[in-house]
Amino acid sequence: MLKHTNFIFCPKCGSKDIKEYTVKALLCNSCKFQYYHNSASAVAGFIEYDDMIILTERAVEPRKGYLDMPGGFVDYNESFEDALIRETMEELNIEITYLNYFGSIANKYPFNDINYFTTDVYFICKALSIDNIKPKDDIADYILIRPFQVNLNRICFDSTKTMITRYISSLNSSARL
Repeated sequence: MLKHTNFIFCPKCGSKDIKEYTVKALLCNSCKFQYYHNSASAVAGFIEYDDMIILTERAVEPRKGYLDMPGGFVDYNESFEDALIRETMEELNIEITYLNYFGSIANKYPFNDINYFTTDVYFICKALSIDNIKPKDDIADYILIRPFQVNLNRICFDSTKTMITRYISSLNSSARL
């Protein structure tokens, strides 16, 4: 647990007397504070437009410059669908519709010397229009690409590579795109 958070001091009282309490929790022996490092929720979308999907280029670490799926972390009191709609608008300035659940996968997201464990939920959806598409927020650029042409070596996370492979496999079995 400590290796995932790199905490040296208790987040509540500042004591150095913290230890691993369970595989996902720390306990401060001074103030008895318990910190649980639970999984966070994230969403991503296979946004289909014509016979292509939209991939984004990451503008920030981790994996700056690599390709990713549009999406991001789910905010408090937000559904997966609402999070993906919001993230797509924030990142690309486009509206999506027909959100259909595709699957989920565990992921490890390293950020500022902390390993965050996420459960990433993927949807297949449609872009209503890309006339006003514009990379914003933590996106440097975007590409429209046929799924079968995606270079998995340019994809940012192993979990994303796995889901893209599953998506392409589903296309092979249904001849959708």
